[in-house]
Amino acid sequence: MKKLYPYISKNLLENPQNYQMSKYVGPEFLKSYKESRVKNIEIFQKEDLFENYESVLMNIMKNKPNLSNFTFNAECYDTENLLAFLYVRLKTGKSDETDKKILNRLIKKFEIKKLLCLQYNANFTEIDSNYTELCNYILLSLCCLLKYEQTNNLKFLNTSLKLNDTVSSQHNKINNNFEKSLFCFVLQKELNYIFTLCKLKGIKK
Repeated sequence: MKKLYPYISKNLLENPQNYQMSKYVGPEFLKSYKESRVKNIEIFQKEDLFENYESVLMNIMKNKPNLSNFTFNAECYDTENLLAFLYVRLKTGKSDETDKKILNRLIKKFEIKKLLCLQYNANFTEIDSNYTELCNYILLSLCCLLKYEQTNNLKFLNTSLKLNDTVSSQHNKINNNFEKSLFCFVLQKELNYIFTLCKLKGIKK
C-alpha cells in the first residue's frame, strides 16, 4: 500500500503537528514527501512563477510600496508587513542584529504554537487570535530558506519544512496569484535544498 506523507493529512492550523521524536522511516518517506510537494507545485504552475530570490524581492516591493515607511520602533506589528520587510533587508544585505533577533523571535513563536497571528505588540505578544493568514507562514518560510542559503544553519531549513507543511495542509485556501506563486517558489527551493542535502549525506532518495 502506498504511504502518504503524514504531516499534511489534517488541517494543521486547527490541529498543529507535534514533530517531537519524529522518525525517518527510509526512502519511502522521502518519496511520499517529494510527491506531496510536487503535487502542490503542479497545482500552482499555471501562475506566473518566480525564478529566483531577486525576482521575489522585486515583486514584494511592487506589491508592498509602503515598506519604505516601515519601522521596528512600533507599538504593534502587522506580521505580513514585518516579514516582508525582514525579507527585503535580508536580500539587500541590510540585515543587522535587530533583524536577526526579530526573525528568531518569530521562529520561536511558530515553533512553540505552530501558529502565527496577524499582529504582535512590541514585546511580540499576540494581540489578536487570527492565525489563518497563510501569507504569513509563506513569508516566514521564505525568510528561513534565504537564511539557510546564507548560513547553512539547518535550524532555518527545519522551520521552513514545518511552515510549508502547515500551508500545504490548507493550500486550497491560498487565494491570490502572488501568494500562489510565492508558495510554489518556496516549495521548489525547499525540495532543492533537501535533496542536495540528501546527496551530500549519501541518503538514497
